[in-house]
Amino acid sequence: MRGRYVLFFGLCVGLLFRPCAARGQAGDWAKLHAQDDATWAARSGVSKTEIRKLRATVGADDDSSDFIDNIDARTLAQYGLVLFATYSGSARCVSFWLLSKAGDGYKEFWSSQDHGEELNFCADPKCDTPLVKAMSDRDIEVEIPARHKGKCVSGSYGFLKWTGTSYSYKGILTGGGSHDATPKLR
Repeated sequence: MRGRYVLFFGLCVGLLFRPCAARGQAGDWAKLHAQDDATWAARSGVSKTEIRKLRATVGADDDSSDFIDNIDARTLAQYGLVLFATYSGSARCVSFWLLSKAGDGYKEFWSSQDHGEELNFCADPKCDTPLVKAMSDRDIEVEIPARHKGKCVSGSYGFLKWTGTSYSYKGILTGGGSHDATPKLR
């Protein structure tokens, strides 16, 4: 009988301290972000220092759970803009920004977060994260993978059209992207 009480007491103490141990894992965010920064520096050609500045501008600091979805400093360079996208959460929902150089850092030109739920693109839990892409004509596509016949395919795209001053959300398109897609609202 005494053994059961000792076991019960041990389980209670273990459960009490478990949340503290889980919080200690948050210290790993900085290490994970450093690895993510290095990966994206190699992929994008943007230095790790600049990536840290981009993350700081959008609030994806070392203690956040946001990770990089895409960095494109080339496609919109003629307009002085960098596309920066992050994802977070178990559904890997993406947020994206167009940022311009401002002194030693960056400032926000446009953000999907400022435009409501319709620009909240999330992944099918069994597929990859939606991929945000800038087009040379300043339009933006968000490739949305979904399950079809047991496989993840990218047949749908969130499409944002550049209006000359901002972006207009055109809905979900199906096909191979905005240039050959057929409009079909979700």
